[in-house]
Parts: sequence; structure tokens; C-alpha cells
Amino acid sequence: MTWKSLVIPFTANVRTEDYRGEGDVVHLSVRVFGADTRNEYKSVCHACSKWEGKEKGMLSLVDFHAASNVIKASDDGLVQVKFKFSCYPKHQNPNESAYL
Repeated sequence: MTWKSLVIPFTANVRTEDYRGEGDVVHLSVRVFGADTRNEYKSVCHACSKWEGKEKGMLSLVDFHAASNVIKASDDGLVQVKFKFSCYPKHQNPNESAYL
């Protein structure tokens, strides 16, 4: 099956929510685990929430950057996705060195 678009999560830096239930799309989800503890992390820590949340409201741990939450595939079927982590691993747990 060929997909025409990628639907990314709606986050603070995704400017519009364009997905309306069309077919031929793939939905992206990201799960974040600590490299050392293997704990799953779902949200930013309290300190990062206070720091970044002043300007953006509620933050997700993975913040995508796009004009829309629907990214159209190029003619060769490729899409580029830009995102960043909104919190540092050591903020989640002092025993973490990184995220997986």
C-alpha cells in the first residue's frame, strides 16, 4: 500500500491541525524510554514545564515542528519530520544518560 501523507501529533510547534480523517495516511507516534532505566516517559518534568510552558502552554515530551500536522509525501514517497525533546533525560531521572 502507498501512503500519501504522514500525520504527526499536534504539539505546541505544530501550527494547524489539518487531518480530517482522509485515507492514505500514516499516523506517527513516538514512545520515549530512558536508555539506562528503560522507563517510559510521557511528559516533561515540572521544571521544564514551568520554563517552556510560559510561552507555549501544555508541552509534550516530543515537540514536532511543522506548519501543519499533515506532511505530504514527495513524489518518491519520502517525508521529513523535525522534532525535539522538550526535557532533558537527567530531569526525568538522575540515573538516565539519554532517551531511546
